[in-house]
Amino acid sequence: MESVVARQNSTRERFNYIVSRIDDQYHQMAVFFGISNSAFNVLYVLYQLGGSCRQSALTENLGISRKTINSSLQKMAGEGLLTIEKGQGRSTKVELTDRGRDCAERIIVPVIAAENSLFETWTQEERDQFLRLNQRYLSQIRERFEEIRSREQERPGRV
Repeated sequence: MESVVARQNSTRERFNYIVSRIDDQYHQMAVFFGISNSAFNVLYVLYQLGGSCRQSALTENLGISRKTINSSLQKMAGEGLLTIEKGQGRSTKVELTDRGRDCAERIIVPVIAAENSLFETWTQEERDQFLRLNQRYLSQIRERFEEIRSREQERPGRV
């Protein structure tokens, strides 16, 4: 008989494998179109947000640091895909150029259409359940990781 721990490890391993394979699909699209994963992600979020947003919206949507996103934005600006304008205080506006919009329409629009067509094959109940379980996982893993960070902050000589 399979132990509870073995079943849990199996579930975790299967989940991690699925997530990594999903991520790889997006990576393969970026590679196919000759852009970095970061550029793909920036184009995706900028397109979803109507072609312009504050840099903070990109960092929030992508879950990466301002420093990391800034490096990608500078490169993309150099390639003529977007503009970066300093706003008031620390605010920075990022906007797709005509070339960036063309690029997003060629790369991102078909990806979003593929995602939408996939979800259209699911019932509303399946979509709701998928989103509910993923949101639950995110909330719970965030809590567990925060507990780890809290415990580790109390330990001397962190690695």
